[in-house]
Amino acid sequence: MINIMKFISWFLFIKIALLFSLISLRAGEISFSGDLTDDESSGISSLSVYSHAISGGSEVTVNGVNFEQLDSNQTPSNFSWEVSSIKNQLQNNNGGWDPFSGGVEGVGLQSLLGSFTFNNDGEPGSNQTFILTGLTPNQEYETRLYCRKWSDGSERTQEVTFTAGDQESDSLNFAEDRPEEDPIGVSSRDSAYYISYIYTADDSGSLSIRFDVSGAPATGSFHMYGLSNQELGDPSFLVSSDSNEFVYEVEEGGVISQLIGSYDGEIEETEFTLVEGDGDDDNSLFRIVDDELRAGRFDFSSDEDGTEYYVRIKGRGLESGEEGERALVFTLIGEKEPTPFTFIGPLTDDESSGISDENNYTHAISGGGAEIVNGVEFELLNNNVTPDNFSWEVSSIKNQLDNNNGGWDVGSSGVTGQGLLDLLGSFTFNNDGGVGSNQTFTLSGLDPGGSYEVRLYMRKWANDTQRQQLVEFTSGDLTDEIVFNEDHPEIEPIEMQLRDQAFYISYDYVAGADGNLIIKFNVTDDEIQGAPGSFHMYGLTNHVLEESTDDDNDGLPDAWEEKYGVDDPEADNDNDGLTNADEFENRTKPDKSDTDGDGVSDGDEINVTETNPLKPDTDKDGLNDGVETNTGILVSSNNTGTDPNNADTDGDGFLDGFEISVNSNPNDAEDVPQLPDGFSMALLEDDESSGIDPVNEYTHA
Repeated sequence: MINIMKFISWFLFIKIALLFSLISLRAGEISFSGDLTDDESSGISSLSVYSHAISGGSEVTVNGVNFEQLDSNQTPSNFSWEVSSIKNQLQNNNGGWDPFSGGVEGVGLQSLLGSFTFNNDGEPGSNQTFILTGLTPNQEYETRLYCRKWSDGSERTQEVTFTAGDQESDSLNFAEDRPEEDPIGVSSRDSAYYISYIYTADDSGSLSIRFDVSGAPATGSFHMYGLSNQELGDPSFLVSSDSNEFVYEVEEGGVISQLIGSYDGEIEETEFTLVEGDGDDDNSLFRIVDDELRAGRFDFSSDEDGTEYYVRIKGRGLESGEEGERALVFTLIGEKEPTPFTFIGPLTDDESSGISDENNYTHAISGGGAEIVNGVEFELLNNNVTPDNFSWEVSSIKNQLDNNNGGWDVGSSGVTGQGLLDLLGSFTFNNDGGVGSNQTFTLSGLDPGGSYEVRLYMRKWANDTQRQQLVEFTSGDLTDEIVFNEDHPEIEPIEMQLRDQAFYISYDYVAGADGNLIIKFNVTDDEIQGAPGSFHMYGLTNHVLEESTDDDNDGLPDAWEEKYGVDDPEADNDNDGLTNADEFENRTKPDKSDTDGDGVSDGDEINVTETNPLKPDTDKDGLNDGVETNTGILVSSNNTGTDPNNADTDGDGFLDGFEISVNSNPNDAEDVPQLPDGFSMALLEDDESSGIDPVNEYTHA
């Protein structure tokens, strides 16, 4: 009888053990979220504990949680990515997705969904697998994959299979680019969502997520935008910090970061202490005062940028009474050098542009088309029209496009102001966009010694270009330079959240004695972000911040007097017939009698010949003003008798300079340049005068 009872007990034990074993191996749970809109709706929180937070294509931060970058060249720790073909990625590319149409307004969420990794082979039968390792056995987790559509022309149908170690797998079919359909069921095709899988890690401490392309031909491989793996379970006390970086200039007692204590997701007043344990390597370099981690007696400037410090901190909630410990990592960074440049954005409505009719502008210029923003009229700049006190020079050929957004996604940009849309819809450019090409904008007529702010308004043109520029701003003897990618405003130094966002660069300066600001754009190549290209000039303003100083109230700015060594406005230091006051008014040099070096004194150019004392060839006919004596009699190439204000003095259709070069008299309309044998010339007025006729037989047209 006893043996029978032992057998029954043994049988029940085995049955119960088997039952618990089966329970531990039961399937996890797959589900889909509703519409994700703001960053809070993502559920991502710095108060949660994540074993993994990974972003496909680029590193991003959402609600204080840093997502590590995954791409074809780098893989985060405790993570692997396997594909059946070739790994690839796209950075900051929304494709056909309109986040605003889908109600996605969270900046962090838009950044997370802006880049992604994928398998080059998108045909049925191809696959890719993500494997998370280093998980805690018997710990419950929720992994989430954040998704959105890529295009209207694809379904991107996948069978996703989740396998936690040696446990039973869970699979489900869904179309990533058709989230409005079952089983996802969000409100629109442009809605963002996440796939959730809740599971318990087994002794292997791993989770495999495999995507098999299961749809029609060319349906497309899965796009991995973002993944998080959060610890679940009973409420716990969490220690965190508001920042994980600090600068090396911090002195003893300086604040490194504010510490945060929370229980079950609720922040509460907390008592913090440094404790021993895993991750306490650098505790001795720091101390805690109230809720602040502060620098101890250590010279952090002796370490290199990027050095990581490991600190283990215990927190006890004063309200909940709960306790928790955590190892935190803080990274040393260098202080950025001060710069005269500022990038402002994103620009949305017209007010955000900062353009105002209450500002005093010396220049307001629009490339490609004249526009009005907030009552400020922007003058047209194109290859035929140049505003006053402004010049545009290129290394190749001037060009422009009017009302053309190219690859710029206005919906994703958030730009709604009509004036701003008009200003950013047209632009000028240099036809040559190759490395080494350049273009220069010169603002003249500025008040020497005056303070100004120049702004250039910009946005992306295309997805496959970088448009990197080395830009040199020169005022007087000072030149400042900066490098940035016009078509990649999401990267340094611009650092917009999204690639399609509009922005402007601001440069503050003091005008030199010549009253000019020279802005030169040199095309360079970062060899990463796409093809190079010339700078697109959409819009420019030059705002007067402060008038120049004139301590002696003589009408001559102090900066101008110091530059040229003059003081008396009525004196004529260079004996050119102009007083110093006249020289300042006409922008000529008071210490040089012939500013442009054309052989005519500044005074004579102003009062006698009425030519431009700043340009040696006023009428651009190829002859210096000094040789065009305006007598009507040709004596020599140094005394042409031509009108220095008329490029074709005799009106025969040939420039005066050309006639001189071919020994023709530029004062005699009957004396036209002789053409070589076999050549003829005719004045074209209409199509018939062209001589082009279908009855003619042409070898080439």
